[in-house]
Amino acid sequence: MKMRFHFITLLTGFILSASAAAQPFFIKDDFNTGDLSYNKNGFRWSGTDTALDPSSPTHVAQSVRNGKSGHGLHFRYRAGSNWTEKRFDIGSAHRELWVRYWIKVPDNFQHGSGSPHNNKFFAIWMDDYSSKGEGPTVFWNYWRSNEGATLTVSNSRGQKRVSGPNVERVPFIRVPQDRGRWMQIVLRVTASTNRSSNDGIIETYRRWEGEQSFTKIQEVRDADMAAPPTGPNGWRRGYVMGYANAPYARDTTWIVDEIEFSNSSLLDSKSPPLPPHPHH
Repeated sequence: MKMRFHFITLLTGFILSASAAAQPFFIKDDFNTGDLSYNKNGFRWSGTDTALDPSSPTHVAQSVRNGKSGHGLHFRYRAGSNWTEKRFDIGSAHRELWVRYWIKVPDNFQHGSGSPHNNKFFAIWMDDYSSKGEGPTVFWNYWRSNEGATLTVSNSRGQKRVSGPNVERVPFIRVPQDRGRWMQIVLRVTASTNRSSNDGIIETYRRWEGEQSFTKIQEVRDADMAAPPTGPNGWRRGYVMGYANAPYARDTTWIVDEIEFSNSSLLDSKSPPLPPHPHH
């Protein structure tokens, strides 16, 4: 009877774990609260800049997209400065994670002339950032080009290692044609099965405002990025924008709106329904 009891207990635990893993996860911040106070399902923005403060490099302010007025998260790089970013913690770990958001190309975009010329665009990790983590980190960088800017992706494998080579270099922004345009970005990251499988997935999709469907612009299917043995078992933290190795010659502002996180595809033009907010 004792062995049977342990078997039933283990089986019950397995079923409950599988059920928890299968639960849909979706969160969305459209910034229309006018601040960075969004905290549903464990999500939170880091830092204290939660007010409408235009003097802050990262702040929530009014913006217009598709002819409609609302609020967006503004990232202002002052002339000659290298850094503005906003970090997030989605509150739980997911082996597959999708991120979708709108971002406006600065009206005066002109990539800086410094060297090296890779500027951070987005990063996501599991336990800690880059070489600080036992788990992996994925980075997106935009680089100076003759047309304007290209986009690359790279990843660290974890185990306190720095990132590997930048791959999947694709045209990203044309100057002057794309100045002031809104694009919607979808990022997908899937952890490797284990530390020897090299089957992690990184994908990037983009559609410009007015386009009906997304275009896949980057795809990696052999990434070495398994979850760390001590957890978390998936992606949990990251930042938007980040360090600019090639600073801008003039004050330059990117605007992000309607950022969403899910453990299932966000390629549909509509947002999935929000899951129930847990009671506290």
